[in-house]
Amino acid sequence: MAEMVNTSDTVAKRPLSFELTLWLIYIFCFILKSTWRVRVMGMDRRRMATNSSPTKSFLIASFHENAIAGILCHSDQKICTMVSQSKDGEIVAFVGSKIGLTSVRGSSSRGGKAVRDNMIEVVKSGMIGAITVDGPRGPRRVLKNGIADISRKTGAPVVPTTCVGDSVWVLGKTWDQTRIPKPFSRVIVYYGAPITVARDGTEDQFKDYLAKIGDAMTRDDDLVRLRFDEFWATATP
Repeated sequence: MAEMVNTSDTVAKRPLSFELTLWLIYIFCFILKSTWRVRVMGMDRRRMATNSSPTKSFLIASFHENAIAGILCHSDQKICTMVSQSKDGEIVAFVGSKIGLTSVRGSSSRGGKAVRDNMIEVVKSGMIGAITVDGPRGPRRVLKNGIADISRKTGAPVVPTTCVGDSVWVLGKTWDQTRIPKPFSRVIVYYGAPITVARDGTEDQFKDYLAKIGDAMTRDDDLVRLRFDEFWATATP
């Protein structure tokens, strides 16, 4: 079953060693992010998504490989993330709670319908929903149905989003090839053109929307990496 994160309720249930690990990871992330120089591209597209949405909110769609940079670059915003019920998910939820984000817990395999219903209610309330579309276990860059289904049921547009650093660690043994910008990296947060999934579309049209979202995410991510210096010069601090 999905659940809203409440860190005060879970602290007592964690082993002390894991609690210490969570705090050390948070401190590391806080220090790491403080060294980054972050610029943004596509805020006009993000505003377009907000203005066209009946809920005045939208869905951030990102690949799992960019999750760490994506979370740290969206601190203190009205954002709710969808986080798995695994130990890795506990880390993400803890760090997110410390930087001003909220979470719903669950995944496609554990509490899938419940967590999706929770996220639908979150988006309808006016909060931005953030989903790693190929998580929590992949395959890499292969979208699950959730992001398109939530858009269809809420009318909230999907905004393909990528966070790209000019110098990164790549965790080659992870299924998603996790990318973490190194200390003092330049990082671009790029918002793509919003895509709203039709409420009354056919199943084939639904699949077309899902493919369209995935294609846009891959294209934007590859483009920012290929033309990083050019984009950096025109991005907004």
